[in-house]
Amino acid sequence: MYTERAGICWREAMRSELDAVLRDVRIDRRRFLAAAGVFGATALLGSCRAGQSRQGAASPPASRPPVEEEPGELRIIEWAGYDVKPLYRAYLRRFPDDEPRFTYITNTESVIGKVRAGFRADLVHPETSYARDFVALGTMQPFDTDLLPHLGDLNPDLVSVGVLDGQQYHIPTDWGFSTVLYNADHVDADEQTYALLFDERYPGKITWFDTPWVLIMAGLVLGVEDIYDMTDDELDEVKRFCIDRKHLVRNLWTNPTDLDQDFAQGNVWIAYAWNASYLAALNNGVNAVYCTRPKEGVITWTEGFMLFADTENYYHAHAYVDAWARPETAYWLIENYGYGHTNTSIDLSRLSPEVVEAFRLDDPEAFKPPAHIDRWIPRRTAYNAAWDEVKAA
Repeated sequence: MYTERAGICWREAMRSELDAVLRDVRIDRRRFLAAAGVFGATALLGSCRAGQSRQGAASPPASRPPVEEEPGELRIIEWAGYDVKPLYRAYLRRFPDDEPRFTYITNTESVIGKVRAGFRADLVHPETSYARDFVALGTMQPFDTDLLPHLGDLNPDLVSVGVLDGQQYHIPTDWGFSTVLYNADHVDADEQTYALLFDERYPGKITWFDTPWVLIMAGLVLGVEDIYDMTDDELDEVKRFCIDRKHLVRNLWTNPTDLDQDFAQGNVWIAYAWNASYLAALNNGVNAVYCTRPKEGVITWTEGFMLFADTENYYHAHAYVDAWARPETAYWLIENYGYGHTNTSIDLSRLSPEVVEAFRLDDPEAFKPPAHIDRWIPRRTAYNAAWDEVKAA
């Protein structure tokens, strides 16, 4: 799952849309203690907030039953760990008898496949960089921004990325890093680098996440010019490089809990990981290093909500998303999972200084180049096919 922010406004740093990786297995993000979410309160985000205006028009009025006639019991395609009540407490205060139902997923590509095949819900929580792919399926509708009173508290540059065809299709809420985690007691690293994921000195002690984003990390190591839009030749080179180094990999993880256990037990020393696994490693007594400053530039991601076109819970869905946008949710997410939140009203002084430092939450340079904000991948089908070849090799 990843997004970069800069001392300059996000949109300037970003160049385009953001993307990340939605998972379909029960992925526990609970240990990701206070990290990226608070970034919304840093001076960086604050600097982008001046002159904020709502991005994207409200969806056109339609004839809908009033909220009291909606069936309730929202159906949400969500990450496991994001199904806990503190993240939508305000929604439950308004609808105490309407507990949502959650479907858990392993990666965003699988979600897109299921939706294409006919699976439906009320809301889905993908990375921003996949928003265009979901809209292209014809199964999403824009939000009515007038029904989201806390939208104005969210980072306006991130909110603007969710505007497609002049409509607000995606509401960004959370963010994090996708980078390298390693055990400093066993790994000799003179510098932080994605090359550790392909280091021939550590056969059997490396683990990759099961995602085409491994190709993107390999592209950084090989010096590809645009990791999000590789040519056929570049993609072939990256694919062959991953196949050549695959023998070093102990396994491909799909559940962070499994990764955390392997890392704590010493089964692996180097991992593709998110912020939560770094905190888990520290809690397990591992002398861990999380590469938030790799020489190639760190990869970041942003996630948020999208609304299904055929939902029967239009007003319930908006209330749920607005609950996620509230400061109380942002603080809980940061303090308990460590993921960042896009709410710009957060006060960093309320958070652990160690967490703020570990995840560069007060660093105005953290998301400037050479950092890599994830964005839409126009040749996603080719990336997916290349990754399938790597796994099959």
